[in-house]
Amino acid sequence: MPNIRQMAKRERKTQQWAPAAMEQAIEEVRAGRCSARQAAKVFKVPKSSLCDRLSGKVTSGCHIGRSTYLSTEDENSLVDYWLYSASHRFPVTKPQVLAHALAIYNLRHPDDPKATLGQTWWINFRERHHHRLGTLDVIDRGKAACTKMGPIEDYFHLLSKIMEEHGLREKPRQIYSCDKTGFMVVNVSRATKRANKLVEEARECITVLACFNAAGEDVPPFIVYKGTYPVGPYNKEGVPDSLYGKSPAGHLDSTLFRKWFVKHFLKYATQQRPLLLVLDGHQLHLDPELVRAAQREGVFLLCLPPCTSHILQPLDVNFFEPLKTDIVRLMGPLSVVSKKDFSVVFRPSYQRVKDRRRVEEGFRNCGLYPLDPTAVDCLQVKEDAPPGLPAAAPSPRRPSAPVEAPLQLFSP
Repeated sequence: MPNIRQMAKRERKTQQWAPAAMEQAIEEVRAGRCSARQAAKVFKVPKSSLCDRLSGKVTSGCHIGRSTYLSTEDENSLVDYWLYSASHRFPVTKPQVLAHALAIYNLRHPDDPKATLGQTWWINFRERHHHRLGTLDVIDRGKAACTKMGPIEDYFHLLSKIMEEHGLREKPRQIYSCDKTGFMVVNVSRATKRANKLVEEARECITVLACFNAAGEDVPPFIVYKGTYPVGPYNKEGVPDSLYGKSPAGHLDSTLFRKWFVKHFLKYATQQRPLLLVLDGHQLHLDPELVRAAQREGVFLLCLPPCTSHILQPLDVNFFEPLKTDIVRLMGPLSVVSKKDFSVVFRPSYQRVKDRRRVEEGFRNCGLYPLDPTAVDCLQVKEDAPPGLPAAAPSPRRPSAPVEAPLQLFSP
């Protein structure tokens, strides 16, 4: 089968005409000022097409040719999501666009057979919206092989612009950062009786999503278990007001993250608006529903550049390491905790480590608040080199370049 990219477009044998011309021709005939034949000649539209519309056989303004899978409104909504993600540094891949488009189609046509969207739909979709997308391309996460200065400078340019336009420079309670980390626990029901000979299959991952603002105030954590919830009063023994969820592998996916944002973050975050939420979008994937919810609530989502969480994410820099160290200290010499007892062990460590000064220091070291691009440790950043030339050695801290305006695609 020939590659669709290499197939020449078929020449259209039907006559081309403007929809506005057809509407004018219909209006003239119905007003009795001329016949269908005369109107077709004057406005350069096919007489047969004009007669079909006059007789009601064809609806005026109908789409010519085969209809698309999605309506114009749904495709425009998908393009808005794509552009928003690109302008806020979130990675959008081709499979994600196809998955969102297919989800919209299945939602609109629940009784139809399951459809598939392939390369043909993708190419046609890009062509239909080329005037809006331009040369914008999907972000390939495989290209982000290392931390570089260029994306970090772009991130601080956009961060500075958002803070300036919405008056967030002196409002630390309205600047949030969230990130997730994993803990390995043991499912006792699948383990052997001897703790020093635990079966490898009995180990499970528990994901914890933490969120703090620049003033050191926290949103109670979100804890995701693998498969099923543990037996017993785990929710009463854990951190007060925590949110709990479950997934097949114990990882955080886009559906769970949307649940956390809508039902938990908006409830426990400050009610002042607007808010800025900085996150690692390469792990916490967004979806169109989450973007629309954030727009409605006046929350600006900003993604960290790829492979930079170790220098730009306050929780990675100053919170998760001491948290895990404290948990290991409580777990004892075996460094093993059961799935059932995780919330009991996690609670005192979390409350002890979430010191306001520690969190504020993390925001300060990452240059997030106070806004300071020079606070980033440049020794861990590689300079961008021109094509064909080796990368230069890390340079001393330097001031940021002039700020460029971000794309304003949605109204809060």
